[in-house]
Amino acid sequence: MEPLITPATVRLHPARELSELCQKQHFDYKKSVVSYNGRNASITIVVGANGVTFKHTATAADKKTAKKLASKEVLKSLKESNFASSSTPSKLD
Repeated sequence: MEPLITPATVRLHPARELSELCQKQHFDYKKSVVSYNGRNASITIVVGANGVTFKHTATAADKKTAKKLASKEVLKSLKESNFASSSTPSKLD
């Protein structure tokens, strides 16, 4: 019987993956801007990659979820624009 979760199948949290990518590629990861409107938290994540700015704002019931959603969208944009090399791990090694 094989384990359900192995180091090869574990996915990184989007915020961690984005942070590690920015460190590895020397991208400018600007501090997240958090604002609260009523019961929801909005967070804006901005990444500068080789002169191009990638920015996304997400709103969710809590700050943690908003950060996860915004990080996921910025990662997606970076990958679609080929700023994130295909050798960048999206799983733990």
